[in-house]
Amino acid sequence: MNENIKKTYADATYEEVVNLTTFDGNRVINRLHVQNLMKNMEKNLSIFPPITVNPVTKHIIDGQHRRAAFVQLIREGRLPKDSTLEVKYVVLSPEDEIAATIAANINSKSWTLNTYMDCFATHNNDYAELKDWCKNHPLMYENKVSKGSETTKGGYRYRFAGAILKGYGCQKELTSGKFTVTDEEYAIGEVVYSELERIFKLIGSVGKPAALEQVAIQWHKVRKLHPIEEWYQMFRSRRLTIQRMPKDNGKDWEAVFNKVSMDITKEKLKKSSSQK
Repeated sequence: MNENIKKTYADATYEEVVNLTTFDGNRVINRLHVQNLMKNMEKNLSIFPPITVNPVTKHIIDGQHRRAAFVQLIREGRLPKDSTLEVKYVVLSPEDEIAATIAANINSKSWTLNTYMDCFATHNNDYAELKDWCKNHPLMYENKVSKGSETTKGGYRYRFAGAILKGYGCQKELTSGKFTVTDEEYAIGEVVYSELERIFKLIGSVGKPAALEQVAIQWHKVRKLHPIEEWYQMFRSRRLTIQRMPKDNGKDWEAVFNKVSMDITKEKLKKSSSQK
């Protein structure tokens, strides 16, 4: 946030605080964290730093858990009704508001990749399109839900999606707000997704969920070495062997794909020799 932006401090009443909200992309309230704050806030409200609010939108930039604790304490009668909560008002544009919210929560363990995606998707079309793409591709679901569902309990596998579309790890791009995908990359990504979907059905296992990003990266590296039907044929014939191979990280999957590629090459050489 620009340090030259004018800030105004004020003591907000319960009626003022209760009407404050957070924008849709902010993280979900952690009720246990709120309860812990309530215990300390009830003893000494004055030690807590002010929450930061954009007066234009009435959105909380930083301090939504403190706001929730304060409101709950008043409702339960554990703080006097005339208690006030210090607020720092900072006028921001919608874009600057999102950037400021991310900056204020950058070190929070509660901010997962799904939180960043929800945040950026509120104003960035590339992120909104990626969310829609994940919604229509079941392998992207962290939990099993019906195809096309509006919500998923565990969110989406955005790192896996990024690797399918881009061919490399996109964690830093996704959390920095700089992730972009071209129409050509989406077109290729559809093909890669379909290929991986068929491969997983053939071998019946994908290893640990955390390995999926590396699966897509390694597949991008080798998929053009042989015609795709030759890959499928070899995956089918070597299914039991592949199932017994470790598949928990990128190196494991690199070994799996290299093994299958070598087997395809051997089969081709064998056929070539028999025809001479």
